[in-house]
Amino acid sequence: MYHFQDASESEIKVQVCVFMFDLLYLNGKAFVKEPLIKRRSLLRENFQEVEGEFKFATSNDTSTMEEVQVFLEESVKGNFFISIQLH
Repeated sequence: MYHFQDASESEIKVQVCVFMFDLLYLNGKAFVKEPLIKRRSLLRENFQEVEGEFKFATSNDTSTMEEVQVFLEESVKGNFFISIQLH
């Protein structure tokens, strides 16, 4: 068995990809009280995907349980984020 505590930093090779789904702060301004839809819009306007490093999580804004069910069934195949909009 290989123990990471015995490895040097240069020996550890791990590819990490961050999937972003929300934006809480940008340039010193808090957006935590803004609606999720606005925060996600700001996220996409201010950042670009970098293949294999930084991607936007797949999302679906919906208000029906049928759409939620379909989305959840598909979500087991990948990285998804769902937002349910109640009226």
